[in-house]
Order: sequence, then structure tokens, then C-alpha cells
Amino acid sequence: MHRAPRGQIVGQHAPTAAGAQHINDAVKNFVQVDLTDKARLVPFLGFGLGYEWLVVHAVNHQTGEYTRLRYNNVAWESYGGLGLRFATIWRLNSELYYNGGSLQRKVTDPNTGVVRREAVHVNGVGIRVGLDMLFD
Repeated sequence: MHRAPRGQIVGQHAPTAAGAQHINDAVKNFVQVDLTDKARLVPFLGFGLGYEWLVVHAVNHQTGEYTRLRYNNVAWESYGGLGLRFATIWRLNSELYYNGGSLQRKVTDPNTGVVRREAVHVNGVGIRVGLDMLFD
């Protein structure tokens, strides 16, 4: 049995030491394939493609100036893992994933008028653990 494509919205809010806060969100669609549907341990592979954005709120405590920077772009993700089935439709998943993306914004130099791109690379490996529910 194959799992239907699923969408995921992920949010993360984390204050930083320099008077700044960043919000990194994503909307992605995933395709996942379970490599077996009979066993209690279910290996699976998946791929996701979507849109990510990063908003940085920062305050310069010396001048009181507030800055809000927005970065966005298309991003992708691939993952693999094992699910432990403990009921007919429920299982506990653990997965290793790689997220790839370069979130960008256009910046205009106020002195020269030259437009350049600024990028934040959000590439990296991570681990997720969570509940999964089978939809038929």
C-alpha cells in the first residue's frame, strides 16, 4: 500500500542573542513510498518540493532602528526512515532528512542604486520523530 502525497507546514521561532528573531516557515508537498506494508517495521523513502521563507526581525539597540528582512525561494527535501507500526493505521516514524535551498532577497544599494542578491543557504541534515496516520 502506498501513502497518499502529503503536505506539511513547518514553523520555527527562535530568538537570537543580538536582539533579533527569525521565523523560518515552509509549505511543501511530499511523495512517500513505503517499502513494505506487511511488516511491523516499515522502511520508507520520500521527496518533497515546496516554498520556504525566512523573516528576520532585528533591533539595533544602539540606534533603536528596527529592521525586517525577508528571504524566500523554492526548496526541496529528501528523507528515509523506519516506522514502527503499533496499530492498524498508526505508527511511530523516525527519519533522517536533507533539506536543500537558497533563500534570497534583492537588495538595492542606496548610494549607487546597484541591485544585488543576498542569500541564506538552508541546506542541512536533520532528524525527525513523530506519529504517522495512514489514510486510505
